[in-house]
Amino acid sequence: MLLEQSGRSDATPQMSLPWVSLVVTNHNYARFLKPCLDSIRAQSYERIECIVVDDGSEDESEAVLRTIQADWTRGKLTVARSDTAQGQYSAMRRGLQMASGQFVAFVDADDLLDADFVATHVACHLSGRVHVAMSTSDQWLIDKDGFLVGVLPRSKFRPFHDLPKRLVREATLEDEFAKQEIAVEEIAADANHAGYWIWGTTSSMMFRRDVLDLIMSADFDMRICADEYLANFAHAIGGTAVIRKVLGMYRRHGGNNFSNNAVLGGFVPLARRSIAGGPDPKAAIAECLEKDSEVFAEALGERQFASLVMRFCSIGRGAALLRKNKVAGGKIAGQIVRRHVRAMQSTVSGLRRELSWLFHRQPTYW
Repeated sequence: MLLEQSGRSDATPQMSLPWVSLVVTNHNYARFLKPCLDSIRAQSYERIECIVVDDGSEDESEAVLRTIQADWTRGKLTVARSDTAQGQYSAMRRGLQMASGQFVAFVDADDLLDADFVATHVACHLSGRVHVAMSTSDQWLIDKDGFLVGVLPRSKFRPFHDLPKRLVREATLEDEFAKQEIAVEEIAADANHAGYWIWGTTSSMMFRRDVLDLIMSADFDMRICADEYLANFAHAIGGTAVIRKVLGMYRRHGGNNFSNNAVLGGFVPLARRSIAGGPDPKAAIAECLEKDSEVFAEALGERQFASLVMRFCSIGRGAALLRKNKVAGGKIAGQIVRRHVRAMQSTVSGLRRELSWLFHRQPTYW
């Protein structure tokens, strides 16, 4: 192992492993807080900090958090409280502003992390074989009492059989922390242009801090499904590494805002858009790009900035924004063509999904 977790190395003593900030967002989940924070305290990776944002809870969350703080023995635990509920995205954003880690994971207070969650994700990001903006991993499904009921069927969300193979690269990484190999799929940024869902839930993801600082500069009234905004945006900037290992537990307890369908195992949404509240996540991406266009243009470069704008903005709005930022006319024209090609691909993909039972003998849940 090149770098010990203490940060010492005989060859390069000035180098040290990164800090990871685990931001727990909570709203009326007092009954699940202790198991969630116990799973964070049990992480095998040493350089972690935990930040809990209690978003206007009206149950016993405050008392539970005081008890946990008094007994906390694992580094720094910070608790921030809001008198009124601001929503998931605002709670995440507040936690990010308090975080000091080079990598950040947002954890829902009703979920659990495997002891090697942080170590495995960090090993993936520090590998020279994948270069991505975020990572995600598989999750167990557990019920309200913590009993296993299956594995979250993430592969049905895309659906996997519809993802262009040229955009997926398989790799095997050496996990220096757990002393084992990690099977990873590096998925290119273009892979979600047709609306694929290639991730697990919020608690399965880890982001590079620099990416979050870029995409979370603006606040939105996004009560739930903030992970759709973060995952789509971060992935479109730098791609995703999918770690093919179960590294956490998604709790289905009947009160989940999104995965609330008890009939089909709790992962099929009911009335998804009607419960989301606030702006559509992809419309929020377009608004963020327009608001901070100069920052994005400088950070991403002309071509990638043009690609992002034309992916999430309308053609007229996007072309005007690119001209404002002095993007070359040839690049604007090229992205308009790509936009039309994506629209055709999306139409074909939609038809294939409707006929997926005929073609693939399995339903799609997205």
